[in-house]
Amino acid sequence: MSKPLESLDYSMIKKGKEVEIISVDTSDVYHSIVRYKGKNGIIHNSVLSDRRILIPLFTNLREEYLDDIANGILKEGMNESEVGFIIGIQPKIQQKGENIVRWYYPNLIDKAPDFLFYKGKLCSAEMYRKVVFRYYTTFNFSLKSVELNGEKKSVSKNNNNEYEDEYIKINWEILQSSLSFNILNKTNRSLKILWNNMSFTDVSNNSRRVVSGETRVIHANLEIPSSVISKGSSLSDIAVPYPRKSFIVNYYNCPQELEDMGKPEIGKEIRILFPIEYDGNVKEYIFTFHVNEITLSRKSSL
Repeated sequence: MSKPLESLDYSMIKKGKEVEIISVDTSDVYHSIVRYKGKNGIIHNSVLSDRRILIPLFTNLREEYLDDIANGILKEGMNESEVGFIIGIQPKIQQKGENIVRWYYPNLIDKAPDFLFYKGKLCSAEMYRKVVFRYYTTFNFSLKSVELNGEKKSVSKNNNNEYEDEYIKINWEILQSSLSFNILNKTNRSLKILWNNMSFTDVSNNSRRVVSGETRVIHANLEIPSSVISKGSSLSDIAVPYPRKSFIVNYYNCPQELEDMGKPEIGKEIRILFPIEYDGNVKEYIFTFHVNEITLSRKSSL
């Protein structure tokens, strides 16, 4: 922008106020170029309220967005001038990082617009308490290694988070803050999953206890009964590290930010100690997973 947004003079023009009309674009019912108090500007019908606002002429409205601006449509990649032109109301501005700026409007409780800019480009927008568009970060984990009673076991590169030996066949799905699994008992005797001996190690190498997904929070610190799997049968459950929190708390606002940051989470590891009892003997499995991909999914109401 040619001027910082907060330094621009937003003057209210009530309907019926006399102004000198310099020109009118008949294809655009929202804007007219005017002279008011000796300043050139634009009368703008705000999309957020039934009022007209004088906005000083901006110098960096780009042609590719002019039709969207004329129709009050927010688009990813718009700069601050273009978004300010559409909204027409002075925002509160919060610097959330070296390259991230947030616009919000605390006085508009019912409509509550909220915008994020990365390096001056719009990357997230909310209007009327609904997401216009934004990105959601997913950290994809894959099975890296397996140990059984301290001995490393063979794991294929394309294992799809599945492991199999003479005792069990287990499939894992790593969720945001828990590990879902389906385990098959391949033996001719019952197996027990020993929840009280299970533990989880996070990306910072801190250990936490693990509870079954069916455990209520108020019971999380109590003894948990073992899960029994009869011969030839399978069990599905969720291993929840307690206290529960996301395995990786970072997130990215747009693909450009992810690219600029260099994907530092790639290779980060989590581990789960998964003990089972077979024929009176405890077998301690350690499953190690690492981040092998980071994906951003864009959600839009447009």
